[in-house]
Amino acid sequence: MTQKFHNLGEAEKFLLQLASQANAPKMGGEFGLARTRKFLELLGNPQEKLRVIHVAGTSGKGSTSALIAELLKSHGVRVGLHLSPHILDVRERVQVDGEILTEVNFCSYLEDLLPLIEELEKTKFGMPTYFETLVVLAFYSFWKEKVEFAVMETGLGGLLDATNVVNRKNKICVLTRIGLDHTEILGKTYPEIAFQKAGIIHGGNLVVALEQSPEVNQVFAQVAEKKGADLQILVAKKHFLPLEASLEIGNSFDFEWKNVHLLKVQLGIYGDFQIENAALALATFCEVANSNFVLNEVKIRDTLEHFSLPARMQIVQVGKKRFMIDGAHNEQKMQAFLDSLVKLFPKRKFAFLLAFKRGKDFQAMTQCIMKVASHITLTTFFTLNQDMPHLSTSPELVAEFLEKEGFQDYEIVENPEEALQKNLSRMEEMLIVTGSLYLAGEILKTLK
Repeated sequence: MTQKFHNLGEAEKFLLQLASQANAPKMGGEFGLARTRKFLELLGNPQEKLRVIHVAGTSGKGSTSALIAELLKSHGVRVGLHLSPHILDVRERVQVDGEILTEVNFCSYLEDLLPLIEELEKTKFGMPTYFETLVVLAFYSFWKEKVEFAVMETGLGGLLDATNVVNRKNKICVLTRIGLDHTEILGKTYPEIAFQKAGIIHGGNLVVALEQSPEVNQVFAQVAEKKGADLQILVAKKHFLPLEASLEIGNSFDFEWKNVHLLKVQLGIYGDFQIENAALALATFCEVANSNFVLNEVKIRDTLEHFSLPARMQIVQVGKKRFMIDGAHNEQKMQAFLDSLVKLFPKRKFAFLLAFKRGKDFQAMTQCIMKVASHITLTTFFTLNQDMPHLSTSPELVAEFLEKEGFQDYEIVENPEEALQKNLSRMEEMLIVTGSLYLAGEILKTLK
């Protein structure tokens, strides 16, 4: 392959061609992980030349990853950040020091991979997938950009995820909250899913994990012991304590981790669950700082106070209309989001714009939403700019469920732009957009 990408559009077109070639036998699993390892081997194993912080979990891994990266950046550490999926721009998956790569660099680094993709295609592995290519691109870009740390969010699971290719003992593993999601792939119980997430732990790694149910904690402990890893558990009310929250100041919490004590830390992003993520990020950051640099309390506080992330209880103002956009896409995330919403706006009901990804448990999420909804607009999405086409659940199916549950104040507007326009004229001053990161991305593009 001698292809040249003259702009980001051409690079994305190539990546989407990889996505279109995907099929069940070649995607993910042990075969996909082996292919990713082979791809990186052809590239000289850049992932083994980086200090990696590897983040897995069901909920909060994107926010936790981004917070760790921001804290490192605030202390002058050159840091790479890999997130997935992206919301608005594919380059969100490959960030350096809080900035997406320039179009020139993104295209140039991807061009460097083309001969190796061609070589890989001739082996038993065949062409890499969209996700595998972007993971390899992230590791390669971070090596080229000479980052000191690479924060890598897993895609799906952990044990067999394409990011799970780092064998260095000094890798740091971070385990966020475990929930029942992707059960058709990862298992139908909490211990089964926890085992998949804990699969990122390798021999000698430091592991910073959130304390959870006894059955999840036990899995973490068993895997860490088997691998000879150092497991450090972050405990609510011992290591972090949520304080007051308001729309004006966001969240605040007290934090304590070993010799670090911080009172009334302000967190610019909304949601009680984000305090949990911030505390986990802070504990991880403290562990990194132990042997690398001196903590600066002023920089920590400033970073957390001004932190934001798209589609995580994000507020967007359009005239007098306020939108709160959140990518909650399973029951656990939805309930946590709604609990935080009600805490910010007690004794109120809200207008919702909803679409759920096909295959998700939309009934469980809809039941949560109905309790605080004054009106629901059901819409759709069809996303082609990711690893595969992502379709929404038929709004008619959701409507049938609403009828069955006795909720009458709803309408179907299939085009999300039209649904948005229609809601601009509604009397409620706030519209809640949720149900999927893919819907959140569509709405944010429209609002921009």
